[in-house]
Amino acid sequence: MSGEKLSPRQMMIGMMYLVLTAMLAMNISKEVLLGFVKVNDKLGQSNKTINAQSNSIWSSFENKYATNKQKVGPFYEKAEEAKKKADEMIQYVKNMQAFSIASSEKKPASWQDYIARSEDMGADTVFNILNIDKKDEYQELTAKLVGADAKNPKTADDKSPFTAADLKTNLEGFRDYLKSIQVTNFTGQKWQPSQSFVNGVDKAFKYEDAKEGEHVKKWEEIQFFDVPLAAVIAYLSSIQLDVENAKANILSELLSGVEGKDYKFTNLTPLVIPQTNYVLRGDTFRADVLLAAYDASNAPQIYVDSQDFNGDSTMYQIAEGEQPIKVGADGLGKLTIPTGSLSTADHAYKGLIKYRGPSGEIEDWPFYVNPFTVAEANLVIEPTAMNVFYRGIDNPVAIAVPGVASDKISATCAGHNLRSGSKQGEWIIKPGQGKEANISVSATMPDGSKKSFPVKNFRVKPIPDPEPRFGGKTPSDNSIKRDDFVITPGIRADMKNFEFDVKVSVKSFTMVFIKGGQYIERKSNSNQVTSEMKAMMDKVKRGEKVYIEEIMVTMPDGTTRKLANMGLKIT
Repeated sequence: MSGEKLSPRQMMIGMMYLVLTAMLAMNISKEVLLGFVKVNDKLGQSNKTINAQSNSIWSSFENKYATNKQKVGPFYEKAEEAKKKADEMIQYVKNMQAFSIASSEKKPASWQDYIARSEDMGADTVFNILNIDKKDEYQELTAKLVGADAKNPKTADDKSPFTAADLKTNLEGFRDYLKSIQVTNFTGQKWQPSQSFVNGVDKAFKYEDAKEGEHVKKWEEIQFFDVPLAAVIAYLSSIQLDVENAKANILSELLSGVEGKDYKFTNLTPLVIPQTNYVLRGDTFRADVLLAAYDASNAPQIYVDSQDFNGDSTMYQIAEGEQPIKVGADGLGKLTIPTGSLSTADHAYKGLIKYRGPSGEIEDWPFYVNPFTVAEANLVIEPTAMNVFYRGIDNPVAIAVPGVASDKISATCAGHNLRSGSKQGEWIIKPGQGKEANISVSATMPDGSKKSFPVKNFRVKPIPDPEPRFGGKTPSDNSIKRDDFVITPGIRADMKNFEFDVKVSVKSFTMVFIKGGQYIERKSNSNQVTSEMKAMMDKVKRGEKVYIEEIMVTMPDGTTRKLANMGLKIT
């Protein structure tokens, strides 16, 4: 049959069959294309998370710069420059995504129409690839980004303002800029990023050619030649994530450089810290006195005049045999001034600190105790933890009237559950609805009279969100060692910087793996990793990323909350 002569009609049918077979072989399934869409969406979410981290670091930079321009200025200026270059690089990649979509739609001249304004980020963003019909288009895309000859990728021109070759050049230029950053601080010392940062940048921005049999394929060909639109958009989103990570890391490096090589202190300043400047008759004035930048191995001697300061600015003269006040293990001088014999008025004192300076000589440092007021008894209401009450938990609050026994004090708070506690002067409030708690207090005074005090207003807030932790890492971290990752048994949620002992239980979470372009989810209905998760965790390789999402927790008030996602690169 192989030597049989075919009619023109049979030859035409055979040729059409071969073309159809080739087209079927090149066809990409809808599921795979949607997989790229999901990956791209996840990359977009990660970009937002890292962008928020960068913004937080930048806010810290601005605060430090506002308080000390001389010291922070050189690092701030370099951080501002690096941030600008990173943002320009990110926008360049977004523009290239828009151009790619427009090219596949055969509208390359109108590529800017594919960029929209993002209300939540306040920045330009590209239309979601999910809404594009030609997700599998590659011919027009290849022609614009690479050209007809994969061995000689084209560069940008009027018809193709964005190409793979130019993208590579720009990314390598950005990488080299980050590696070359140097700062001369206000003392003249040179600073440069850590070696680990440089190594990380080299690894993230590596665009190597690859050998395939006897042939070498260029990076541009591997990533963009005959590659469908959905895959190109997802790959460009991953590049954006690399740039966002680099921006966050260089800002963090520069911020740490501000304090990196400073001396512990350069000045010595006497400091008096009163516990209160308002003292009731019969109580005791208390204050901490210390020499700022205190050296634990060189304790000072502190003397205080026993007489009220009368305005004489001369240095206090220590009487013969006078003993210094006690200095605690924390390096603070413990000043106590009984007020039983003092009048109800302002009182001030002066003193002297003797300190052994760098030369070995004893130096005298005069100081003045800030005036404090001795007054009669008045109402005192203070939350024992903080100045707000949290809904859903018991909030301890101290309610006292100096000079009045605690059993002679009554308190009410309309709309909220307020009850006396087990300790003297302690009350417990469990807020109900509403954003304020108004506490009314009355007391039976020592003379038997009843006295009502002005209502005290407090804010009522919900308990803040807990922070998820996996293998010791939080949402602000972006990497984890593989050895630590594979042995982590589960996830927990901790209350960060929260004054109350609140227990939060993890209800469920999802772990996301990306394998060979596939988006793989595994869900746990507890705080422990499942056997399916563990199997996937064991297969994760260094350099891959794993996402922990949909972290649901049960709060003490019975409500369920969703916590921040985590994206961890395995190292």
